[in-house]
Amino acid sequence: ALAVVLVQNVVDETAEQITGSNARITAAQVAAAEISDDTRESIAGDSGKRGEYNSDGNAKCKRLEITYGSALTEEKKKVVWADLGSGTDTTNGCSIADV
Repeated sequence: ALAVVLVQNVVDETAEQITGSNARITAAQVAAAEISDDTRESIAGDSGKRGEYNSDGNAKCKRLEITYGSALTEEKKKVVWADLGSGTDTTNGCSIADV
């Protein structure tokens, strides 16, 4: 009976860790999308500073890796930045990708 209780506790703890990790990955994805959207809006408003806005977006994206590092590592994910070419560029920006 004790062995069953111990195994159940391990299973419960593992399930909680997986759920917590998934929630943190979702939060990182939402933050990445927000960084991309903000950068896109900035470039659309002043395309002459595209390089500056891309650099700023890249720095914010890298901070996500620090903030969500443990969850990203657990889920074999990484933060990726690809410079935006224009304010209408929807293919690039900050994203969470598989390692």
